[in-house]
Amino acid sequence: MSDKYAALADTIKIEDITSNDANQNILLCLKDNDPGFDKLYMNKGNIDNDDTVYTLKDGEDIGWLGYYIGNNTKLQELHFSVAIKDESFYKEMIRNRSIQKIHFFNVNLLDQLVFFMLGPFFKNNSNLIGIEVRDCDLGANDIHQLSLAIGGCKESLKSFELSYNVIEDDVNNMVDIITSLSMHPQLTKLRLLDMIIGRNECMALATLLRCTTTQLRLLNLNINDIDDEGVEALVNSLSNVNQLQELNLSANREITINGWKKVATVALRS
Repeated sequence: MSDKYAALADTIKIEDITSNDANQNILLCLKDNDPGFDKLYMNKGNIDNDDTVYTLKDGEDIGWLGYYIGNNTKLQELHFSVAIKDESFYKEMIRNRSIQKIHFFNVNLLDQLVFFMLGPFFKNNSNLIGIEVRDCDLGANDIHQLSLAIGGCKESLKSFELSYNVIEDDVNNMVDIITSLSMHPQLTKLRLLDMIIGRNECMALATLLRCTTTQLRLLNLNINDIDDEGVEALVNSLSNVNQLQELNLSANREITINGWKKVATVALRS
């Protein structure tokens, strides 16, 4: 945390931070620890007069939003629909310990270092239970930084989703992501949809299921490149997962009838 915002916090006027009425209301709710304000959405565009959406405006100091998030103790969900590049935002918001879920949806994260800057937040927030990244643009380094951030999370993470994202040049570091999840035996929900999960990733998942995430209740691998060999590895490992309630392998065209028979044995047991 820098001293810049803390030194000015007692004298700064909210209307001097942003001229947007909805943004002003959000900053006040965060500042006052309003217990009814537990979800914050961040966007860029013309979304005005929404009491949960903070609209980023050019020329405004986004560090103040980070400052009030960092001091807040009631906020539970943080939703990104825009990539915030300003390091001052992250230096301030990473002090927050109340956020339980963090979501990225339809964001260009390519080479933005977002997950690198969020690393301390993931590491120090023992209340974080859910991470979701959907329909975003990422590069190999972004996936690597995300895997490091996941590995550094406290043992509170219960739900992780990485789905429908576009990876630059089809680079796939999903094995790194899966390996990082080995730090979280308490994980109960894992969704990796349309992320080019193939045989190598299934082998990594098999090790994860056999050795670590034995409490998993939901595993969704819809729309991937899984074949019969991958299915066999998964099914053999799922014998250790006694809590499994849902397994979704639909839209994996390489799975044959024999492969689906193996999947059916898991469904019947569940």
